[in-house]
Amino acid sequence: MPGVIAQAVCGALSALILSSTHAGELPAASTLVQPKALHGATCAEQSRANWPESLTARRARIAELQRLRHLCIDDAAFLALLGAMLLEDGDAEQALVWLERSLLLDPDSLGARVDHALALAALGQPGALKEVADALRNRGDVPPALRARLYPSEQRSVFAWPSVRLGHALRPHWGAQGEISLLTGHEGNLDRSPRLSELTLTLPDGVLVLPVESQPRSGAATLGAAALQLAYAPQPATILRAGVILAARAASSQRATDWHQWQWAAGASHTRNGLRGQLDLSVAGIGGPLGEPYALRRLGMSVEAELKDCRVRLTLEHERRVQSQTASLDSRTDAWLAGLQCPLPIGQGWRWTLDLRAARDRPQSPDRPGGLQRSNGAGLRLAGAVWRDALLELGLRSGTARDALGYSPLLDDNAPRRLALHQLSMEMAVPLHRADGQRLEAVLKWQAAYQSSNLPLFRYRANSTYGGVRWFW
Repeated sequence: MPGVIAQAVCGALSALILSSTHAGELPAASTLVQPKALHGATCAEQSRANWPESLTARRARIAELQRLRHLCIDDAAFLALLGAMLLEDGDAEQALVWLERSLLLDPDSLGARVDHALALAALGQPGALKEVADALRNRGDVPPALRARLYPSEQRSVFAWPSVRLGHALRPHWGAQGEISLLTGHEGNLDRSPRLSELTLTLPDGVLVLPVESQPRSGAATLGAAALQLAYAPQPATILRAGVILAARAASSQRATDWHQWQWAAGASHTRNGLRGQLDLSVAGIGGPLGEPYALRRLGMSVEAELKDCRVRLTLEHERRVQSQTASLDSRTDAWLAGLQCPLPIGQGWRWTLDLRAARDRPQSPDRPGGLQRSNGAGLRLAGAVWRDALLELGLRSGTARDALGYSPLLDDNAPRRLALHQLSMEMAVPLHRADGQRLEAVLKWQAAYQSSNLPLFRYRANSTYGGVRWFW
C-alpha cells in the first residue's frame, strides 16, 4: 500500500539545515552499505550518501536503514535520518518514534527538531510546528521550499510548494516516473487449456462421450511492458496522478496465443488526520487471437489508515466489461476489498500483506452462460531484502467462483459451474546500476497456477518462468 501521508520532500528539506552530524550530502539507495562491509563502516557514514530520487529508491533505503537500526540505536544522526526518510514516505507515526529518540540523544539537532514538528503536525498536533516556525522566521539559511512549508500564508505563488518526489521533479508541484521491462522465458500452458482426451455431453436421449485432443500449448515467450506516470501536488496532503501502461506477450512458436493490453489510469488522494482517501479511475483494453477483444472500465474508492505498526485499507470498486462484438457477454462487477500490511520482526525491511476480495459479477444479458457469478479470494504476500540489495517477493493467492445458473445443458446436465484457482509466485529483483534517479535491475519471475472445476472443460494447470531486465527512471 502507498504511504498514508503525502509529506513530499519535507524530510529532505529540513535535513539541509541539520547540525554538523547530519549535514552534507543526503543519503540515497545508490550507495547503500553492503552487509559484508559493515565491519569497516560507521553509522555516521550512512548520512553521507545522496538522498533517493524516487519512491522505490527511498523505500529500498528505508529497508536498509531498518536493517542497520540495531547497530545504530544510540546514534542520534542515524535515527534522525531514519525518521526523516519515514516522514517523507508518509509514515509520520513511525517517524515520530525515531525522531523523539534522536532528540533525547541530541536535543540541539535543529534538523531533527524540524522533522519532529512536521511529524506531529501530520498527526494533528500543529503546536510544535508553530513554535519551530516562530524560531526560524528571522534566519536567513532556511531553504525556500522549507520556508514555504513553514509559512504558507506568506507565499503569493502556488509554485512555492515543494516538488512531488515521484521519479524526476519536472517543476514545482510536478513529478514523473517511467518504467520499461523486457523478460523472456517459458510457459507450460500458454492458452490455459485443459488436458482432455474425451468430453462427456449430456443429451436429451442419453450421455455421449466424444474423443477430443486437448493439450496445453507450451513454448518460449517474451513479455514486454512500458509505463509512464505523472503526478501533481497542489498541496502536500493532496496528490493527483495519471498514467498509461502498455504490455504484450509474444510466443514465437505459438503465435495464436499472443496477447496485448493497454491501460490508462488516473487517481486523486488526500490525507487528513492520519486517514488517506483515494479515488481511482481506469480504462483498459485486452486483445489477441485467442479471444474477442474487450474493454474494462473501473472506478474505485478506498480509505487507508495506520493501526499501530500496520496499515489497513478498505476499497469499493465497480467494473464494467464491454465486449467488442458479443454484447451478451457484457457484465458489471461490484467488489469490496480489504488489505492489511505489517512488518515482520526479521530485519531487512520484510513485510507481509494480506488482502481479501468479494465480488458479484452481473451479466447485462440473460443469455450469458452461468448468469450471475459470485467470487471470493484471498492473497498473502511476503516481501523484503535478502542478499545485499536484492528484493524478494513471495505470493500465494486462492479464489473461488460459482455461477448461479447452469452453464450449458450439454455439460453435466446444466450444472452451475464452480471454479477454484490457486496461484503461487516468486519474484527476485537484483540492482545492476543506480545513478541520478535511475535504476536498472535484473528480474527473475516464476508462477504456478492450478484451476479446478466441476466441469472438466475449465480445469487447467500452468507454470511460467521469466527472466530479464527492468529499468526505472
